[in-house]
Amino acid sequence: MKRKSKDLTITLSSARRQRKKYITQSQYERQKKLLAVLEKTSQYLAGEKNLKLILTRIATTLGKALKAKYVNFWDFTSDKRAVYIIAAYGMKPFYVVRTRKHPILLGTAWIGRAMKTGKTWSTGDMQTDPNLPPGWLPTVKKQGVHGLVCAPLKRKNQTIGGMCIYYRTIHKFDYLEMSLTNIVANQAATALVNTRLFSDLLTEKDKTLATIQSLKDGLIMYDLNNRVIFFNPKAEEFLWLKAKEVIGK
Repeated sequence: MKRKSKDLTITLSSARRQRKKYITQSQYERQKKLLAVLEKTSQYLAGEKNLKLILTRIATTLGKALKAKYVNFWDFTSDKRAVYIIAAYGMKPFYVVRTRKHPILLGTAWIGRAMKTGKTWSTGDMQTDPNLPPGWLPTVKKQGVHGLVCAPLKRKNQTIGGMCIYYRTIHKFDYLEMSLTNIVANQAATALVNTRLFSDLLTEKDKTLATIQSLKDGLIMYDLNNRVIFFNPKAEEFLWLKAKEVIGK
């Protein structure tokens, strides 16, 4: 009972200390700005089907809000053994193209580890971090980056991509910033899944249309208002009519 009472006392005293900690006006403004980022990035998920455009907009919004130097999104190569950039903010096209020609091996560097383990990896200073891959230091210094955080894009506990945020200076990550990073990563994962599903649907639609077009039977399709919505080549041949003459009638 004494132990339980002691634990309770510690909990209550901790709560009191937390209550006495007020945030400054600048901290409040920063929190407000970061929350506005979530609202804006969520809007990109509606009505847009171009994945690169969605991710570029998210990267740009996030990069400007966090005052980051670069923000980029990554995907797996076809063999799932390496990763490369598919959209970015602040980066020269040269670096983006380079990752496609020379992708980063899965499990290496921060993004490779994030996409392999499904966990967020970060460093306050890449230039002094022992995890920096051999030979990378000159490039990192040339790019002028220090702080870095890489998060996996996950869907149903499966990693389907990755996101990295780079800072010009040595960076100390706080809870709100890390939470924002993970939430935006989830939004990007949703965009990735939705566009892939849409692409798959279009592929299936094209296959179905190709099959119908090649039928040896004439086929006419109507909507619920009895208007013609499809008229295949054999129907044109049998009825001596062109599809453009009857579609919509």
